[in-house]
Amino acid sequence: MAVNENITIYVKLKGIFKAVIFWGLGYGGMWSGKWLIASLLLKSNMFADAFSNILFRTSMEKDGDKLNWGLVIWRNVRVLLKWPFIILGIIILLFVLLCLIKSGLNGKSKEVMKRIIPYFIISLIPFAWYFFMGNHSYEHYWFTFRELGITCFSALICLFYVPQKLKL
Repeated sequence: MAVNENITIYVKLKGIFKAVIFWGLGYGGMWSGKWLIASLLLKSNMFADAFSNILFRTSMEKDGDKLNWGLVIWRNVRVLLKWPFIILGIIILLFVLLCLIKSGLNGKSKEVMKRIIPYFIISLIPFAWYFFMGNHSYEHYWFTFRELGITCFSALICLFYVPQKLKL
């Protein structure tokens, strides 16, 4: 949907929003199903335990200390701060800037921005997860950093798709 040129940006954004909502419902439903099955098999209220864990994992505390979102994001991003990723990130950034400059000179900057916005919103999904799941993302950074693959994938789509479609 995001790559279909015949769809307006409003429809693309609406589709992204719906996909996020349905993913959240599916994710919540999967966990609720696990708690239901565990409650039935163990004859114990697993929902109460799950609710306390949800409150803990969505908090911004670690061992009584307050966390902040910058620290949570940094702990996840720093896993990727290795030379190959840094060099690739710089190349992508320079290429995107070059495309934006070139599109501005060609009078295509509005068209470029219309194509980039859906991918930009998709690239923010990991940061929304870090925002809502602060404690979890801080404690399990060696696993949750992988969500940044969504951001990298969105950037790569912009890197290859947008210039090709606009003949930059």
